[in-house]
Formats: sequence, structure tokens, C-alpha cells
Amino acid sequence: MKPFTAEERALLSDTLKKPLGPEYISYRSGPAGRQSYLNGGLAIQLANDIFGFDGWSSEIKNTTVDYVDVDENNRANVGVSVTMRITLRDGTYREVGLFSQFADIGYASSQNAPNKGIAIDKARKAATTDAIKRTLKNFGNALGNCLYDKSYLQGVAQMANPQIKFSPANLYRHEQFKPKDVKPQLALQQAQQQRVPAPTISPLNLQLKQARPSPPTSQSLQARPELQLQSKSQVQPTPTPPPAAQPQSTARKRHQEQIDMQQKRAKQDFHHEHPIKQEVVVASTSEPLPILLPEDSFGYEGDEELYALFHNEPNEDDFTVKEDNFVKIDDAELAQLDAVSQASRRSSAASIAAAEASAGVQR
Repeated sequence: MKPFTAEERALLSDTLKKPLGPEYISYRSGPAGRQSYLNGGLAIQLANDIFGFDGWSSEIKNTTVDYVDVDENNRANVGVSVTMRITLRDGTYREVGLFSQFADIGYASSQNAPNKGIAIDKARKAATTDAIKRTLKNFGNALGNCLYDKSYLQGVAQMANPQIKFSPANLYRHEQFKPKDVKPQLALQQAQQQRVPAPTISPLNLQLKQARPSPPTSQSLQARPELQLQSKSQVQPTPTPPPAAQPQSTARKRHQEQIDMQQKRAKQDFHHEHPIKQEVVVASTSEPLPILLPEDSFGYEGDEELYALFHNEPNEDDFTVKEDNFVKIDDAELAQLDAVSQASRRSSAASIAAAEASAGVQR
């Protein structure tokens, strides 16, 4: 036995004094009308919540079969009484029975059973549940003693009777049906988000990103002593890549495969003069791989001279035309020029007609 502390005893006392809420009370019809009662399963649950699953125990002291009757149709009627003792962790107990200090007892009957065995079994189980409830109510209102208070019953009957909602999240499930761990799924989702999308490659001249210069190796340092001094002062040891670098390398490999496939399709569908130049792509960072357009698409030869020509244009004020700059021509000279142009047109028309005639004779 382990006694309760002063704080535990005070907490238990305050809890047991509180009457039950309407969600714990059930109703059924009886000889005197509507009757309120506490369900046996809820009574045991309340005892576990208040005392703890290891804070109380029950003991059947005695079971008595009061009567067994069998009618002419071989149907059995049985009545059973049970005495019960409930003991708390510190040794405090309550007991109901014929010889207890409380004039109460667990009792149940079974009517119209097919045989004596079924009738006795059913009556004994019901009497045991009734004995547990009647014993627990002796500890206080929170365990059912409030149901004997008429003013309480009248007040709680006017309240709404809410139902305790079913929650599948709190079910005790087999390992096969428990929710799976979401950590591997989150890691896969992050890896897919870090994957670099493949760019759209045109069948024209392409130029991939130039390979980045690699750090000097040991052989190059031996061949060129001046690089040793620079490597000691500038080159730093490569840090260990984080664990997240593995999904990036996979994404880079997938990116390179997509580029190779699109280049192969471009070679088959389009036969162009300049072959596709493929350079090594260093997958050292998680940045996307941009495709650079050919240099000749940005400019042409002579652009600098053309730009300088337009840049050195005079201002609009320099293009103002003065009347003195034009040569004045009279009407006679205009008529003479018009006659010369008409004569040239006639001669050109005659030559075209003669050429068409000669072409028709040859045909």
C-alpha cells in the first residue's frame, strides 16, 4: 500500500465532490417512468481517470443464486446477488453486501432464458456490474452518488445531452494499420523540389556553359613551384558536402541525360552545318544550368562603325534647309526636261516590243 500525499488527497476530495455532467448520464424507461443511470463501462472509466489505472482494485466477496425457476416450456428464470469490495491504493475501501455497513447489494435477474446455465451466467455478470457501480458511488458524486439527488436530476435533465464524439485518431491500432512515418516522404518531396528542370534546346547552334577551372593538382604544383605558394595561401580544403548533396547529384545526372537525348533528336531531325558542342558541366552547386546563345546572335561585323555613324549625326537644327541652297529652274527648262524623259520612255518601250517580237519568232 502506498498512501496518498496531502496534495493528492485534497485533489481527490475536490474531484469526487463534483457531480457528473450530462454527457455521462443515460436514461431508460422503468416502472416509475424515466430513470437515469450510469453505464457500467463509464463507471470503470471514471474510476481509472480519478484514481489511476493502478490506484484501485475490486474484489467479489460473495455470489448467491437466490432462485432458479423452470417453467413448463423449459425456460429458466434466475436471480443472483453479489457482494463487492473496492480498495484504493492507500488501503481505503468500500463494500456493499448483506453484512456491510451500507444496506446495498449488487443484484440482477435473468428471465426466459433457454436453459439454467445461460440464465445463471447472464444474471451473475449483470449483478457484478451492478455491484461495482453501487460500490463506486460510495466514494462521491463524481462516481454516481449524484444520481440520488433529485434537485440535481431535475437540473441536469433540462440541459442538452451531448454525445461523446468518436475520434479515430485515438484508436489503439495494430502495427499494420498505424499511420506510416512521413519523414521519408518529406525527404523525397524535398529532393524532387531541388531537381533542376531540363531547359528547352533548339536545333540551332548551341553552346553550353564552359567548364569551370579545376583547382591545381599535386603534379601541376610540382611542375610549377609558383603555384605552391598560391595554393597554400588561396586554396582551402574542400568542405565535406552536406547529406543533402546526394539528391542534387541525381538531379544533375538526370539533367545531363535530358540534354543528351534532346541533342540526339536534334541531330536526327535537323541537319545543320555546325555540330552541337557539348562541354563538361560541373555539378557543384544547386543553381540551374542556363544555356548560352551563340555569340554571333548578339551582333554583326561593322556594328561599331554603324553605331558611330548614327551617334555622330548632327542635331536636327543642322538639317534646316535654306532657300538659297536650291537652284531655281524656269518653265522652259522644265518643258525641255519633260520632252527628253518622254523620248527616253518611248525608245525603251520600242526596244521592249522588238525584243518580245523576236522572242515570239524564235518560238
